[in-house]
This record gives sequence, C-alpha cells and structure tokens, in this order.
Amino acid sequence: SIKAEDPEGKPGMSFEVKSGNAVSTPSVSGNTATVNIGDGKGKFVGACTIVATATDWLGETSSKTFTYTVLANRAPLPASAIEDAYLDRTKGDVEIDLSSAFKDPDLETLTLTAKAGDGSIASVETSGSTVRLKGLKNGVTDITVTATDGLGLSCSSTFKVGSFDLSGGPVIAPNPVRDNMTIRLGEKTDVNVKIYSESNKLVK
Repeated sequence: SIKAEDPEGKPGMSFEVKSGNAVSTPSVSGNTATVNIGDGKGKFVGACTIVATATDWLGETSSKTFTYTVLANRAPLPASAIEDAYLDRTKGDVEIDLSSAFKDPDLETLTLTAKAGDGSIASVETSGSTVRLKGLKNGVTDITVTATDGLGLSCSSTFKVGSFDLSGGPVIAPNPVRDNMTIRLGEKTDVNVKIYSESNKLVK
C-alpha cells in the first residue's frame, strides 16, 4: 500500500495512483492506495511502473514513481524419492509423512493428492502432507502423489505398495504372475521356490 500525507496537515488533499500495466489495479481510499500486483493467475510476467500523485487544496502536487517486477511462477519439484510401502492388512492402515517429498522454488504452500493405479488392491487418502494407505487385497500397485501450487503448476512422484494378509501364511502375488512376483513370508524362513509357466513347465 502507498500512503500520502500533507506536511501542513491541511484538509482537501486528493490522491491518485496510475499504473502502467492493466493487471495492476490501484484502489484509493482517502490518502491510502492499495495496488494488487499481477493478475492472480500467474499469466503476467515482467516489469511494471506505478505513479502516485498527491494534490493539496491549492493545487500543488507531489509524485512518486515505483517500479517492480513480477517473476514467473515456477512448478514444484520432487525433493526426495518416496520409499515403497508394505501393507500387512492384519495390522491396519499405514500413514506416510510426505512433508519432505516435494519442494517449491517460490516457497508456495503445496496441495497433495494421491491415486492408486489399481484401486482394488489398495486405497489412498491425503490429509495435508500425510498419505494414508489401506490394503484391500493381495497384490502390488503403484501410488502416484501429485503436489500442486496455488497457481496450478504441479509435479508427481510414484512409489509401489504391496498389500498382503499374512494371517494365513506365506503370500505370493500376483498369482498367476506376468512380469514381477512378490513373495511375503511374514517372518524369516528357509523355503524352496519352484516357478512354472502357464503350460505347466518348470521355469526355475
């Protein structure tokens, strides 16, 4: 805000603020002017000039010029990799703190959203910087977390979540397997594993 005063304290002073850029909207109330810089959408970037002029009751004027630069909004960035998570459904939901997973070069507050690649294996919810994971059935799925700044720019990070119920012993998922197989034993155990193809031939 910009404020003008008459050093003689006389009434009748007028105050006017002009902007050289349409996205800077001056608002004058009494002897105080407020200038909203930018369009609030991050579309305007560059240098601007505003001129404040005060006129007293005798027509004497005094002007002051202000210059400023509106910088481009920058997208948030991943700050650290999110570790893969393991869900034992017999032990309930798992919460992960992601407060250090993203950073914003403009120091804006980020909003986190998350989505499971296969919502039948695990569900995901966000609350602030915390992600809550709930295992629904045996399997492995990707979780994608997106951080968005106040002007809509965003970035994403993806990690894997394995969901298992170990109450009935070792779990193999998915079954049948196509690319990657996960074996969960629940505790350290020596086992022999044989892998067969769809044609029932021993692979390993």
